[in-house]
Amino acid sequence: MTIEISDISYSFSFETDLNMMNGYGEIKIFSDEVFEQEETIGGISFHYYNGYEFDTNQELLISSDSVSGDEIYMIHSFLESDFDRGKIVTLDRIDVQETYHSVEIELQILEEFVEFCNYMDFDYIVVIAANPKHHDKKGIVEFPQLKPYRELNFTKLGGTDNRLPVMIKVLDEI
Repeated sequence: MTIEISDISYSFSFETDLNMMNGYGEIKIFSDEVFEQEETIGGISFHYYNGYEFDTNQELLISSDSVSGDEIYMIHSFLESDFDRGKIVTLDRIDVQETYHSVEIELQILEEFVEFCNYMDFDYIVVIAANPKHHDKKGIVEFPQLKPYRELNFTKLGGTDNRLPVMIKVLDEI
C-alpha cells in the first residue's frame, strides 16, 4: 500500500523573550481510497531564528540554549561554520505512528518540509541526523535519519566523535 501525504498544516508561536519561533506541523494522509477521510499520522517540530535580529552570536546561543542541549549544539555548529547568520530553521523531530512509518513516508515528509522552508524564504535547515527512536508506549517512530538527508543534499556541518552529526541544507542552492 502506497501512502501519500495529503497535508502538513503548520503553525507557529512567537517567543518574545527569546526572539525565536516554535513551529509545528500536523502530518495527515488520506485514510480511504476515495480521498475523503484524512487521518493525522504524526507531527513535525522545529524552531526558527531570524539571525539578522540578533546583535551577537552570543544572543543566538542563549536563545537556543533555552530550548535544549541539542538545540544549542546545532546552533553552535552552525555559528562555527562559514555561513552567514540568516534565517535558520532547526528541525527538532518528526514523529510518525509506527503503522505508517517507512523510508518513503520519511522522505516525503522531509521533501515537503524543505519545500515549505523554501516557500517561507528561510536560508538554512539545520538538523542532527540520528537513528530513529521507537516509543513503544505510543506506537510512534521518531526520526530523522542520516540517509534521507543525504538524498536531499544536506551536508555535514559539524559534530564530534561523541555526538551525532549536524547537517545543513542551504536553501538557495535548490
